Amino acid sequence: MEYPRITRSNFQKMILEVNPRLDMKNINRALDLAERAHLDQKRASGEDYIIHPLNVAYIIAELGFDAQSIIAAILHDVVEDSSLTVPEVKEFYGEEIAYLVDALTKITDLPEEAGKSAKKAENYRKFLLAITRDVRVVFIKIADRLHNMRTLHHLKVAKRRSIARETLAIYIPLANRFGLQDIKREMEDLCLKYLYPEIYRELHQVVKEKKSSRDSYINEFISTVYNLLEVEEIEADINGRSKHFWSIFRKKVQRNITYDEINDYYAIRIITSQVEDCFTALGIINTVFQPLPLTYKDYITQPKSNGYQSLHQVVISAENKKVEIQIRTREMHIYAEEGPAAHWKYKEFAHLEHIDSSSRPRLDKAFDEQVTWLRELITLYRQDNPENFIHSLKEKFFKDKIIVKTPDSDYLELPLGSTPLDFAFAVHSEVGLHCLSAKVNGRHVSLRYQLQDGDQIAIVTARNVRPSKDWLEILTTPRAQQRVRAWFRQRETEDAVILGKSIFEKEIRKHDLHITDQDVLTLAQSLKLSGALALYADLGQGNILIDKALDILQPTHKQPESISLPAQDKDFSVDASQPFIEIQGLENLMMHFAHCCNPLPGDDIIGYITRGRGLSVHRQDCANPAFQQLRQKEPHRIMHLLWQKPDKTLNQVIRLLLIALPRPRLNYDITTLLSQQKIKTHTSSSQLSGDHEHITLVVEVTDRKQIKNLTSALLKINSILEVYQI
Repeated sequence: MEYPRITRSNFQKMILEVNPRLDMKNINRALDLAERAHLDQKRASGEDYIIHPLNVAYIIAELGFDAQSIIAAILHDVVEDSSLTVPEVKEFYGEEIAYLVDALTKITDLPEEAGKSAKKAENYRKFLLAITRDVRVVFIKIADRLHNMRTLHHLKVAKRRSIARETLAIYIPLANRFGLQDIKREMEDLCLKYLYPEIYRELHQVVKEKKSSRDSYINEFISTVYNLLEVEEIEADINGRSKHFWSIFRKKVQRNITYDEINDYYAIRIITSQVEDCFTALGIINTVFQPLPLTYKDYITQPKSNGYQSLHQVVISAENKKVEIQIRTREMHIYAEEGPAAHWKYKEFAHLEHIDSSSRPRLDKAFDEQVTWLRELITLYRQDNPENFIHSLKEKFFKDKIIVKTPDSDYLELPLGSTPLDFAFAVHSEVGLHCLSAKVNGRHVSLRYQLQDGDQIAIVTARNVRPSKDWLEILTTPRAQQRVRAWFRQRETEDAVILGKSIFEKEIRKHDLHITDQDVLTLAQSLKLSGALALYADLGQGNILIDKALDILQPTHKQPESISLPAQDKDFSVDASQPFIEIQGLENLMMHFAHCCNPLPGDDIIGYITRGRGLSVHRQDCANPAFQQLRQKEPHRIMHLLWQKPDKTLNQVIRLLLIALPRPRLNYDITTLLSQQKIKTHTSSSQLSGDHEHITLVVEVTDRKQIKNLTSALLKINSILEVYQI
């Protein structure tokens, strides 16, 4: 990366090149004071410490700030690193500069991790309060961080990564929020360099290979567009730009595409005089070049939250290359590059040609919006304790992401807090649905393990693994949770189809009706259903009663008014292994346990008397919408149920799958635990699958609480990774 190297000898020359109207007398006085304060102090590079504040001051000058801001940047470390006091700074330079130096001294360290300490949260609050009083604090702080990032290579690797993570989490979102796009892009590339050095080197090679051809082509394209606009008498400045590394990397990761599939290696920016010309220019370009579908973005009529305005469109050139077009006015361009920094530029240097008085209302409004945003952060702080404040702030405004590796060294972006199970679903839904276990950085971990930035994850799958309800608690990504819920809904539908078909066929046999496949299809159509499967599903879920179906098939058929429960037959015999239920009012009733809520002994339960399958037993809090509807429509079919008394309990037989790392005496430890908890074991089997051992247990339990306790105890056994009920 190339940037000006500021030293003591060239500082005055370089800063006057940026702004020849600066009052260098006071700036040089500040420089002399800073040199005395930092005398004999060195940076990690071995340079005199004064080099750092000089570079920070130069960055502030580049942003167009006034002499007062530049002086504050020069002095930003003197109170912290020397015997100089804030009152002395005030005496030398006045209250304004003293306030800026004091504010910057108090916020020397922003928190890298949410909720790390109350002290750091309080420090961040001071930072936010300082910004709301004088927003120049944030620009000097960002300039300070930018120069530190530029010299990060002098530090140890662990320190580099720590500072880069902090920059990515805190400073880059702030730079983006305040419209400092060039600084944001540079810091992102530097974070990429120190957090993902191998990717940075890879991108260097990719971009280098494309650069020579890209530069010549983009110049030709700019010439073509310039001629098109000139014919229509639209005045515009046109330039090309190179997409920065971090942006290329993020786009590749987010969209899971190759470098060749990225649209905007080629990009031009058109700067016009007025808003109308932006839309006219885009119309001209779209008549000559083919617009790429779904790439048009109108940020002029609907600006981004940070005030950014521009038109975006990707077009296909005659050479079949994708070129991103950005079109904006000069005023929009100034704001896009400098954000609220332009507020001071027109305030202090309104005579500069590229800032006119017509810009003031919009820049004032944009500035006020940033201060309002910061005040919202303060409100958030006051509503929460310091430890939770940073976490809440990141959730609300910065929404942290992590980037992790696949076994093939590809990269995926996930929300902070994601688990290996989230990763599995991000790779592919089928990988997620059959996820058995996971390795992170070569080490076996639980599916509940919280992934860290840069982790490499490998997922072990098995065909016989199915999602369990507790996965919804493990997953953090909405898309993965939705996929698991969809899987359960599909299974419930499949079960409903089997049940509905069984009910239907039993009633047909019972009434000796002769029904063809066409009759079933006609019945479904009369009920406005798509086909036989939809009919059976609605019957199984109770959305349609069998009486209604029989009335349509045979209008003369009438069911008796009283509830008639069919005798048990070989198709619907009571499972002797099921726990016995005391039923108020009826005995020896054929029953089955609903799959939608899987009631276990100890749960509060109710029953629904079906036609054709006896009693369907549900939990009182069953959330199945179809069952809830039936409870309201047919309350006379609902029965109050009780499990039999504990002293006569018949245990529930369940099957558990244990996933573990093979080791000696593992089976002994499991057997000992089952014995200690007085749990009867029916069968036990074990087999190796890769480097995992799969242990299947068939045991008896009394209720759901015992299942939970048993699962927790098993997970505490060394080398057991996961426990599933199957």
